[in-house]
Amino acid sequence: MWSSLVGAVKTEYNAIRIWPRRTPPVDMESGRSSAPNSAYHDESRRYPTLFSPSFGKHRDHNLRISHRTTSNQDTITLHGWPSRGGVIVLENATPPDFDFLHLDALDPPLRRDPDQNAEDAFCKALLRLGATWWDSQARRKFVGKLEDGHEEAIDAVEANENLAPSRRERGWVRVAWPSHTPGALCVLACEKIIMGRAGDEKLRPKHYGLISLARTMDERCTVLQRLGGTMYASIDEYQGPTFLKAWEEDHQGEKGSLVTQKFINPSNYGGHPDDALGKFSTSRSST
Repeated sequence: MWSSLVGAVKTEYNAIRIWPRRTPPVDMESGRSSAPNSAYHDESRRYPTLFSPSFGKHRDHNLRISHRTTSNQDTITLHGWPSRGGVIVLENATPPDFDFLHLDALDPPLRRDPDQNAEDAFCKALLRLGATWWDSQARRKFVGKLEDGHEEAIDAVEANENLAPSRRERGWVRVAWPSHTPGALCVLACEKIIMGRAGDEKLRPKHYGLISLARTMDERCTVLQRLGGTMYASIDEYQGPTFLKAWEEDHQGEKGSLVTQKFINPSNYGGHPDDALGKFSTSRSST
């Protein structure tokens, strides 16, 4: 009696189908097979990174190739691709940076300039804002893993000390070019904590977030001075351990050879020509 009752309860319970189906019903399967995949769906299956949020992915599937602007939640990063090789990266770009670079902050360019001379001018301007000149994207990602405390990256450095980030690679630099003193600049150069403290780093100030509130270079200059930044009469006067003058110093690599990344037209890979790519003016590159 009890066994038959238990069997009836199990039958009724299983009929509810709260467990996942192993195979879809015939009508659902036929519906799926009849709907063709979109071009974007097919491409995203080949390149999973397309699912990560970034500017312009609705316009081009190949943003990873020679990109200019990327967005990481609440921060904007600008990239430059110098003819010498490597990649120059300015993290946490704000409106004053866009103004200095003559870029539209409301419509950030997606790609590098196909004119390498104009791209080199842009790269030099990025360095003037405190950007880091990485030997390659791979080197940048490796140091990023060290900063995030990835065990594999730390083990690699412990096995080979030459892989440890240099002082300039650990740099956290903010620069202001005030309008009230043409040619002058204010620099706040600090270091990030990577793989523990060495004991002699100049760490970024506690309230460094105030820098992001500056709406102009003049306001940024004021904030930087309040946070301990140093004023210089000209770029020639500055001699700090940063990449600000790396272009004039004929920089050839921090930890290895610079890896060259030439411009690649996205249309060659099925994308669309990038109409958001702006031309960089060289009128301020001499600062």
